[in-house]
Amino acid sequence: MNRIAAAAIFGLAALLAAAPASAVTLDNGVVLITQADALAGGVTPGDTPGFPITLSVSGSYRFASSLLVNTAVNGIEVTAPEVTIDLAGFRMAGSGVGQTAVVAFQRALTVTNGTIRGFVVNAIYSSNGNLTVDNMRVVDNPIVPSTNAALFSAADYTTVRNSNISRNGGAGVACQKYCRVENSMVTGNVYIGVSFLNIGGILVGNTIASNNIGIGAFGITTFGDNAVIGNAQASVGTVVPLNPNQP
Repeated sequence: MNRIAAAAIFGLAALLAAAPASAVTLDNGVVLITQADALAGGVTPGDTPGFPITLSVSGSYRFASSLLVNTAVNGIEVTAPEVTIDLAGFRMAGSGVGQTAVVAFQRALTVTNGTIRGFVVNAIYSSNGNLTVDNMRVVDNPIVPSTNAALFSAADYTTVRNSNISRNGGAGVACQKYCRVENSMVTGNVYIGVSFLNIGGILVGNTIASNNIGIGAFGITTFGDNAVIGNAQASVGTVVPLNPNQP
């Protein structure tokens, strides 16, 4: 065997060893996920066939088809830190029985570019810090009980931007300390549109309309350049206007 052939074989072996699991499809280092992958399992080490998909390796994942969860389980469980999930314009549907679409148990989850609907516990839930949700449609999730939230961050440092969070059975967004919601549509949610559960919330450039309560400010919260209209109650707690502010 010549040196070139040996090097090629060595490089292929290294690539396979670096991949999260033997069944994955890679696109420039991004792991692609389809419904067939979910049912087959092996997306990352420890991922068993069917839902939930377990993401146990840090890195980037991108949908290559829509995902349908039609049993009472979670869709994706993230057990590694620093994971980005790009829905790439596809949909993740819970069929009115799926529990939570994406659950993160580690820090720094990013979810972007798609639609989540039809889940009954949460659409996105993070138990650790530094959650980012960008360019998402989180709509028509029949969340129960109504005090739960479609997008719920149980830790600090959350950013929600450029998203539509509407017509969910519970609250729209609920987050802890140092949470920023910007340039988003939060409308028609059964409970509170945006609920800041601790200090340091900021709300900028949003439309918050037709919720039962528009803003829940349970810590020090500032807001500016929002349209807060048509809610049964505009706000609870204390919000401090930025200057200038448009009501």
